[in-house]
Amino acid sequence: MKITDTYQHFGITLSPELIQEQIIYMQGLIFTQCSSLDGGIYKCAPCAEVLEIMFKHIPLNEALEPEVLSTIILDIAEELALLILELANEDLDPRLVGLFAYDFVFQSLQSLFEVEIFDEGGEVQKSPSDKPYDTNDPMFV
Repeated sequence: MKITDTYQHFGITLSPELIQEQIIYMQGLIFTQCSSLDGGIYKCAPCAEVLEIMFKHIPLNEALEPEVLSTIILDIAEELALLILELANEDLDPRLVGLFAYDFVFQSLQSLFEVEIFDEGGEVQKSPSDKPYDTNDPMFV
């Protein structure tokens, strides 16, 4: 499945070209200091406003129940989507902005924080493995 097919699957009716154009535009709004790495991978730092939004909502060194983490992710994604729409100088599809923001937040939290699932006795039930870069991920065009 191509990247744009993922968004179209969620009801975005824009053409694949317009989806890609809007994603690139949104990336330009939220990232600074981008550099190219080997294999066509880019490394970018989120702008100060994005980091402020994220760290405003994330409690550090605290175990979180899945429901609480889900709420935090949604709160950050909503605030980020509103920031993107505020910063944009061109019309963007609001649903695409929301999906982009959620995907960005979810991936960022996965890369910034260690996520482990504990059973009721406090033992680690499952620890995620390192995953290779996914070229079909809609966050990366």
